[in-house]
Amino acid sequence: MLVFVSSSTDLSREAATLLRHGIGNLDNTIDVFMPSHDIKDGEYFQQGILDAIKESKLAIFCLSQDSLRSGWLGYVVGLFSGINQSPIVCLLIDLPISDLPSPLSNFEAVRTDPASLKRLGSFILDLAEPTAGGGLATSPRERHEKLLRQLPAWAEHLSRDINAIVAKRAHVDLENSPDHWVKALKSDDILEALTLENSPERLLRAIEDAARHRDVQALHQLWLLIRSEINTNPVEVTKALLHAQFEVRNYQDFIETLQYCTENVKNDPEIRVRLAQVFLRVNRAKEALPILEELVRQPGTSSELMGLLGRTYKQLWREHLEHDDQIIAKQYLEKSASAYAAGFDRDPHSYLGSNAVGLFHLLSTPNSLKKRDELLPKTEHSINAEIQQNGANYWSAATQLELAAIKGEQARAKELASQLVSNSPGEWALASTAAQLRLLSQAEVNNNEQKFWISRLATELEGAA
Repeated sequence: MLVFVSSSTDLSREAATLLRHGIGNLDNTIDVFMPSHDIKDGEYFQQGILDAIKESKLAIFCLSQDSLRSGWLGYVVGLFSGINQSPIVCLLIDLPISDLPSPLSNFEAVRTDPASLKRLGSFILDLAEPTAGGGLATSPRERHEKLLRQLPAWAEHLSRDINAIVAKRAHVDLENSPDHWVKALKSDDILEALTLENSPERLLRAIEDAARHRDVQALHQLWLLIRSEINTNPVEVTKALLHAQFEVRNYQDFIETLQYCTENVKNDPEIRVRLAQVFLRVNRAKEALPILEELVRQPGTSSELMGLLGRTYKQLWREHLEHDDQIIAKQYLEKSASAYAAGFDRDPHSYLGSNAVGLFHLLSTPNSLKKRDELLPKTEHSINAEIQQNGANYWSAATQLELAAIKGEQARAKELASQLVSNSPGEWALASTAAQLRLLSQAEVNNNEQKFWISRLATELEGAA
């Protein structure tokens, strides 16, 4: 198995090098491709990266605070997600989860603490094909179980090494919060925190303070502090903690917190929607699906909920395509298009309409093309109304570009692509739009000329990223 590991700045590159060696030490049958290490002088750089992306079963992007400003990061993320549907994981070196921009926030994020690295290591081993090793008496399953037993020590060692390089650069300021209790939590002094008043009112204030400062560490310590008594606290405290964990994108703690909750909290419709969103963001669409399918059967289903269901079906479509299960993949594609269309009927937002139009276009059946043609002018009207009300921005132009590509309006599409290059909020945005164009170019209904110029536009956007 090949793992693609990417970095873009000095700190993230040091961490990526440690991760590269760590994966090799964990299982020497797993190959790791890291561009700065594995492309030799004289080799065609871009072709080497493309070949590695196509072969990889997992991508890990090592991210530090300064790497978010890197054009290289956005380029490679867009390239990988546009070519390969394998999982993508963001390893956060000194970066809070709350600082991850879209589309990085859609991928699973892993911190550098031992528990998180252990989960990452387990995920890597599960992806790898079991192979025999350690003598003829060792079966692939026995070898796999042996490697899993080594994970705790492996994660501790890797965490210590990565955090050592971070410590050279980082300065932790514990004086930002006006609440002494939260300061105690930030310093991991839970015993001190326990000596202070921890009434429901103070718990709520501490949760709100940590959420306002987007302080993942303080929220995590709050969770550790109150989890043994979570069902004796008022429901408002538990829900506030769950919502705060969701807002700062601490999805692992959200899932673990919910496991401790009463059925009353677990069955709360708003919490169930949050849980489905969490599952989607950590690439667990199969677990999000039954939740959303049950919720949309309730009266008064919102357009947002239908959009979530459409996104879930879309993610499952991609997963089944990756496994070459064309029949099931097409069924999910049809369901995704229909869900987005149903959401658009409830609330004509261009996001819902453009997704429905694009997916009906990809289906390329007589019935789907009829639905596409019915929705297309309504979606155009919707995006024009949104521009008139809120002004034009990058994403409104990107939506117009996708619609122009579907309609075969080459001159209009080129004009919009030029606007995107001039007004891009970052290289990652251009890479994301390019990936969507490549997807649309593959529709069977497109003629060869249309496929060519849409693909060429995607290439030009990638080049500008």
